[in-house]
Amino acid sequence: MASVEDIKQELAKAEAEKQKAEAVLKEFNEGENQGKWLEELSTKLRKEEGTAAQRAEWKEEKTRLEERRKSLEKRRDDWDVEVQKWGAKLREMTSASQPGNDFVTRALGT
Repeated sequence: MASVEDIKQELAKAEAEKQKAEAVLKEFNEGENQGKWLEELSTKLRKEEGTAAQRAEWKEEKTRLEERRKSLEKRRDDWDVEVQKWGAKLREMTSASQPGNDFVTRALGT
């Protein structure tokens, strides 16, 4: 069985990975090369700008960028679940090792 310290370490690792995933997603969304380009492509396609060949190319690029964004969001969400799992395990371990009122009641026989 894992110790409380082991669980704290796993929780810290998961939190660090979640923060990295959030940073990458934020950079994607706010970066000139991807997030803003995705918004610009959406606008161009919505306004039906460019030639048919350009629109087809833009649509492919837009699809690729949307898939990348979804992948980054999934990675962030997966790490969020991992953080929640280790946090719950830590709470379970620490509450199990610290008796509550039921222990006092049993000891006093009341």
